[in-house]
Amino acid sequence: MLSYKGSVTLSGTRLTATRESRCRTRKTVSIRQRQAITAVAGKKPRDTKVSAQASTQSRVEAEKDDNVKVSVSKLSQGTLYLACEEDCTSVIPGNGGLRVRNYNGSDQHPSEEARKLAESMTFKHRVYNTGFAGAKLVFDADVPVDNLNKKELMDEVAQVLEAFDGRVYTGCDMNTTMEDMNYLDEISPYVLASIDSKVDANYATAVGTYAAVIRTAEELGLPRNFKIFVQGVGNVGSTLAKRLVDYGAQVYTQDMIPECADVPGCINMSDVEDFTTVEFDIFSPNAIAGVITEEVASKLNCRAVVGAANIPFSNNAAMNAIRSKNIIFVPEYITSAGAIIVDSLEKCCDDFKTMHPSPAYKYVYELVHAKTGDYLTELEQDNLSAGEKTSWNELTGNVSEPLNGVMAGTRFEQWKQTNFQHNDVMYFNNLKPDALKMFQGFETVEVTTPEGLEQNNAEVVDIFQSMDRYQVVTRSGMNYTCDKIVAEHAGVVKMTGSEEEEEGKDAFGRAHVPYGDDGEALYSKLTLGCFDVIMNSLDLVTQAIKNLDVEEGRKSIKMADFGSADAGPEMPLVYKIKNMLPANCDLEVGFEDQPNNDFKSLFYLANGIQPLPVDCPPLSAMPGVYFAGIGRTFFEQCFPNESVDLSTSFTAMHWLSELPPVAMPDAVHHTTSSDSSALDKYAKQAAKDWELILGNRAAELKSGGQMVVLNFGVSPAGHCLGWSGEEGSACMYEELNSCWAELRDNGDITAEEYAAVNFCNYYRNEQEMIAPFEGEKLGLKLKSIEWRDTPCPFGRGKDSPANLVGTVRTWSNSTFESALDDSRSEAEKKALVDKHYALYEKRIAAEPERHHMDYTHAYILFEKV
Repeated sequence: MLSYKGSVTLSGTRLTATRESRCRTRKTVSIRQRQAITAVAGKKPRDTKVSAQASTQSRVEAEKDDNVKVSVSKLSQGTLYLACEEDCTSVIPGNGGLRVRNYNGSDQHPSEEARKLAESMTFKHRVYNTGFAGAKLVFDADVPVDNLNKKELMDEVAQVLEAFDGRVYTGCDMNTTMEDMNYLDEISPYVLASIDSKVDANYATAVGTYAAVIRTAEELGLPRNFKIFVQGVGNVGSTLAKRLVDYGAQVYTQDMIPECADVPGCINMSDVEDFTTVEFDIFSPNAIAGVITEEVASKLNCRAVVGAANIPFSNNAAMNAIRSKNIIFVPEYITSAGAIIVDSLEKCCDDFKTMHPSPAYKYVYELVHAKTGDYLTELEQDNLSAGEKTSWNELTGNVSEPLNGVMAGTRFEQWKQTNFQHNDVMYFNNLKPDALKMFQGFETVEVTTPEGLEQNNAEVVDIFQSMDRYQVVTRSGMNYTCDKIVAEHAGVVKMTGSEEEEEGKDAFGRAHVPYGDDGEALYSKLTLGCFDVIMNSLDLVTQAIKNLDVEEGRKSIKMADFGSADAGPEMPLVYKIKNMLPANCDLEVGFEDQPNNDFKSLFYLANGIQPLPVDCPPLSAMPGVYFAGIGRTFFEQCFPNESVDLSTSFTAMHWLSELPPVAMPDAVHHTTSSDSSALDKYAKQAAKDWELILGNRAAELKSGGQMVVLNFGVSPAGHCLGWSGEEGSACMYEELNSCWAELRDNGDITAEEYAAVNFCNYYRNEQEMIAPFEGEKLGLKLKSIEWRDTPCPFGRGKDSPANLVGTVRTWSNSTFESALDDSRSEAEKKALVDKHYALYEKRIAAEPERHHMDYTHAYILFEKV
């Protein structure tokens, strides 16, 4: 257990520095090399002159449960408190950052904060066995921090460190910068701040904290869009927030300097006086010590506290209040260890100055992720046991590395050998812009992918050379060592260091761009089959309303419809739903679709300006029905947390967030392609998007909320949109492909324009539909799924060929038009696409009984648990 008994002795020296006392001739050597020099030469690690007059001012404080000594040095601009373990040596030196504050008016005395911070550093170093002991430097400024002469302060700090003769090292902390450390490093050998290294200690701390947050979220079973409040958005907090946004979390930020909390993708809550009034899954304190007071702890509404802030609790009462509420707390000894792990690398690795940062950050992530898991296991077992609960400090001690074990920095090389997977050749075809820039200067070889070699579709975030090989890191955390790298896109473009962005293409502007003029309501006029499809779900919607158990006296319920287009086909169902509710219960409906959706048509139909093609009053004529348009995509959260009673989506969620970066040369749609590699990439993108969509819906639904989804898919019978399996019938997608190929063969379009058509959607099978519901990991329970076919009202000669082509064109037009080269005028593009659909209409007219667009859907009902 990491606890000690003894007394704290505060002794100090008064130092006066002159500019002549600085030594600016310093060799760049590692700690291990300095210690070797000391042992052989029998002298101090650094030969320097110190001009100082010492006066001792000692006092003894009350007994503390540690063996930390605090030295007090009165400097010219304030007082420096250096706290370290009594048994620090030049072999196992104390290590902790230099914190600068003006403590005037603070409840925390700087000497006490230094002691507590050093104790915290002791835990950190021992948890990971870094080869250091605990230490901390706290400077209490006599003037506002912004008015300090930092160089003069660093001059004096160098002398204090010199007096400790290699037993204490320091680095960055609150209100000290890399500029400060660079200056201090010039005059003192006792600085660990990744000087002259590409490895950023602050970034490493953020990576470690991120790893702890993710492991905690995983252990709690939270969805990827869990809600987290990041308090303190400095160097560490801002990086943490950005990474959490990339992960998919809902991130709320707060900082004393409000503009610092303006992180892209985050919601700035700096103007909120009391953040405890808001419910979060995880609270992440990353600022000053003592932010969790007893009052804050009593009101805090979250499931876990995981942050980088040292000593986040103001006192034991605050700590006990959190524990009594069964809120998980992961101590900072585990979470904010990134910088001290990097310090261990600097201590143990002779090549630290030239070390590439990605492996170092990945190493930090894995160590902290694993250690957080070990701690949470200990905590769970302790919570299940009878009797008095073990303190968090003791639990941390239980998962600490043995002191006689191999140091973290020493273990790094072995970790790299076992964690960077070696391949003779690796193929990457989802390269983001930054990764492409990294290819500059690297030789890439144009070859054909050997049969059977799996291509990697992960997002590459870093590529670098080491020992004549390439090291590749992906955002998902995979690491590769490669002799050669071949980067290709769509079988056409080979990467040779170009900065051209070759990645999955964003779906915006490619997927279901409205066809027709704004306000024309062409979608509703041409897709009569969608009215039938949606009304066929009436039994599921009725069951969903029953499950909601809307009581008499309920004032309103909120409904969200996703992928609404002009919402005409949904309006008869809305009318039915309103009539299922108690008489005085209003129905509020939000219709979501892309920002470029034809909302003008939606509001024209809703207000009766455009007539619906079926017998149904407009929404504005339905008493107690209120409606709004939501211009966002269903790949993001569109409504506030737990605000929606009933969600619906009809024939929409087969669209993908981005077009996978691979061509299907034999087809325009995946259902008619035989390219296994392309099909695999479409399936992976669809799986990722489906889980993302459902995670966002889970966040929006109230507990017990219901959702009905009608998804295009491939049924167990093999049916899908435009293919019923009937003998002699035409397959819609094969016909569309054939007509497009005819334009190519006639010289109307180029081979590249023909190959550029791939529909940005995917028809999932039943197993792919239900996979995210398994284990209720998203907080959603699948109630039912069944497959239903709906005949096309225009097919098999029932109506004119023009109407059948029209209903196909409402959702497919933009896919063909966007494939045409940008050198063509808009008028030329439109003429070519018109010609394409004219060919299709001609084929239908020749054999009308063969052609149709029958609908095949999975009818799904699920609820929020």
